[in-house]
Amino acid sequence: MKWNTDAKMVAAVLVGVVLGNCAAADHVVELSQGEESVKATIDGEVFTVLRTSPDRRKPFFLPVTGPDALGILEKAEPSDEPGAPGRKVFVVAESATVHVSGGENETVGYGEILRVEEIQDDKLWVTGKNGWVSAGDVAPLAATVTRLINDKPDPIKDRLSPLYYDHPHHKGIWMSVDEVNGIKFW
Repeated sequence: MKWNTDAKMVAAVLVGVVLGNCAAADHVVELSQGEESVKATIDGEVFTVLRTSPDRRKPFFLPVTGPDALGILEKAEPSDEPGAPGRKVFVVAESATVHVSGGENETVGYGEILRVEEIQDDKLWVTGKNGWVSAGDVAPLAATVTRLINDKPDPIKDRLSPLYYDHPHHKGIWMSVDEVNGIKFW
């Protein structure tokens, strides 16, 4: 889907609602538009990406990160455990360049998961690619506050697998409120 000026304005309004008074609180909020996405950054860190996809009927925000995402990534322990974020990042750019050491640069696309070994300023050393990627092109999984969309779920999962449950980190707690100030909630 091609973005036009109206779509970018809608994205700006949606992100503005989510950000609240962030820009008024002396933070630098930027929106950058691609062919299928609008990326929102706060003070140079990826906050969220509003993404369209031919596979989905509606645009969606994915991922959404908390503050100091790179600090959280730096403190994260490497992990190969299924479902554990470890020192992995989610590519948010439609097309990001991995600057390969002593070789030809490689391009990675939106949604790819990369393992990070080292952080230097705004560059991340990507294990397995033998190169650096810009921090502005990725979101650390350890700092995301939304779950990723699994477009290819296993048809049947083992009940003992940590990915069997909808929330592998905890069992769900449901709470409901009947009415608040005349508005019904469920």
